[in-house]
Amino acid sequence: MWARGIAGRWLAAGAVAGALLPAAAAPASGQATTWSIVPSPSPGQAPQLIGVSCVSAAAGTAVGVEGTGRDESATLAESWNGTSWSVVPSPSPGRGPQLDGVSCVSVTWCMAVGYYYSGHDRTLAELWNGTSWSVVPSPSPGASLNITAVSCASATACMFVGAFAPRAGGPNSALAESWNGTSWSVVHAPNPGTDDNLVGVSCATATACTAVGSYGAGRAGVHTLIESWDGASWSLARSPNPSHDGDYLYSVSCTSATACTAVGAYANLRTLAEDWDGTSWSVVPSPSPGSDSYLGSVSCVSATACTAVGSRGLAVTRTLVESWNGTSWSRVTSPSRSPYWDPLTGVSCVSATACTAAGARENAGQHVKTLIETSTAAAP
Repeated sequence: MWARGIAGRWLAAGAVAGALLPAAAAPASGQATTWSIVPSPSPGQAPQLIGVSCVSAAAGTAVGVEGTGRDESATLAESWNGTSWSVVPSPSPGRGPQLDGVSCVSVTWCMAVGYYYSGHDRTLAELWNGTSWSVVPSPSPGASLNITAVSCASATACMFVGAFAPRAGGPNSALAESWNGTSWSVVHAPNPGTDDNLVGVSCATATACTAVGSYGAGRAGVHTLIESWDGASWSLARSPNPSHDGDYLYSVSCTSATACTAVGAYANLRTLAEDWDGTSWSVVPSPSPGSDSYLGSVSCVSATACTAVGSRGLAVTRTLVESWNGTSWSRVTSPSRSPYWDPLTGVSCVSATACTAAGARENAGQHVKTLIETSTAAAP
């Protein structure tokens, strides 16, 4: 794999045969949906799609990384026009560049973020203007860093998050940068522990963003990390930690300042879902099929309609899709055609029954390819 990713988000590709799952099924509750695989280009070596953003059922963008040989990589961007996915050229500065997150506010405006190496790790921000991608300068603090997510409330208000190490080999500090329509700038983010990582972010408005991740708490293990942006500064939010074996949040989706859903994993990789009601965060039970299950991305279109994706299994990894109907989470069967490895790492929904999930799969020849799945309303 060329993608560094985050802890728990990318699993090493295995070569263990396993049974195939049926292609589709309806969720136990909520509106019935059918998930299916959509063909997508797989350029280069071991291409992986990591983030996805859709503005309508006929307009979507997915980003990630592809190998170019000799352990080198290039950024990968693909576009959906309602009929097919196609590769769109994107800048690949330095060494080892990759794009981890993307946020689109229209078919002619998207911001993608990631990182690359040039003397030391550097942030990477790229802007889509409807015709082409171009690099937008962004600050690169510290000796090493990892940028994982971006959320734009408008073309003049974005936030990306990640982590950076002030010195090589040192512990991470939380990183947040803000876009004002012209330039990126670092905004201070609290660091409650010894190793602080922000991994997901969602902005309901320019003055209401939520970021999630994890931090080291010494002998107490790893705890969830949630921070709130009010348009002027970030502040810590109290968040539940269901175990002492490691609690991680990987993604968050907010439909308003008082309605957010965050997902991740805890203990021996069991799924974790937490809900914000405007006053406090609370754990909401979510299915954890088999062993080593996690939810890596979530997208909500309302307080009563969310979809989360991830994977289950370790030696043999399968797709995992779960649905929230305002009352409970339920598992939704999704295609898992690879006999070895096919995690879903990003999801974007434009309605309760129209979602696009992105990831990667390993085929029978042990070649990694891109993976895109979509949901539609099931036939009555």
